Amino acid sequence: MFNASKSNGKLQYLYLESSIPMPRELKKIESFIPKTAVFKMAKNPVGFLLKHQKETGGMYRIDAPIKFVLVSDPDYVKHLLQTNWRNYEKGAAYDGFKLFLGNGILASGGELWRRNRKLIQPSFSKDNIRKLAGLVDDTALKWVDKWSQVSKDGGFVEAKYEMLEYTLEAISNAMMGKDETQQYKPQFMPLFQSEYNFVLKRNMSLIKLPIWVPLPSHIKFNKAKKIVDDILY
Repeated sequence: MFNASKSNGKLQYLYLESSIPMPRELKKIESFIPKTAVFKMAKNPVGFLLKHQKETGGMYRIDAPIKFVLVSDPDYVKHLLQTNWRNYEKGAAYDGFKLFLGNGILASGGELWRRNRKLIQPSFSKDNIRKLAGLVDDTALKWVDKWSQVSKDGGFVEAKYEMLEYTLEAISNAMMGKDETQQYKPQFMPLFQSEYNFVLKRNMSLIKLPIWVPLPSHIKFNKAKKIVDDILY
């Protein structure tokens, strides 16, 4: 966890039980509605993150309506995800993803995550990883060819959606095989992207009504989720 103190009017945060040299000062980003740091980040996330990463050395706090700390420094990432993972939860941002991903290894935490991780451990043998790497490579080469052709034709690539589609195709190829992936992709991909966009917007919203409330966006999401679940099952 973090321990906060003030020095010369600036916030400092110390990791508890950390072997990493401390303290390291965190950039405190003041944010007040309507011009909050959260909305700046939503408008240009890559630019926002890169700017403050360079200014702060890879760890800083945003005092938005939901306060959080962004970490990119490799030593701190190791501290959070490996050395002292029991001290940290994934947080509210993952609650939205549980709506369409369930409470599996990506969204779960703590002992439930540990149980899920042990269940899938046999799938990560060296032989299986080599096979999966080959599938990922084949998929990547396919998309590189696609993007190269778009570039030659003078077009542009919408990286957000292209990378989402590429990731899903690579995973689907590994789980179901290439033939089944191509069979279901025209129906599956738009629905999954619709779910993904809904969850991103919901995570950024200050007010989150229960998903059963019959708002148009909720109805659309629930219909998409049912079709996607039926395909997967």
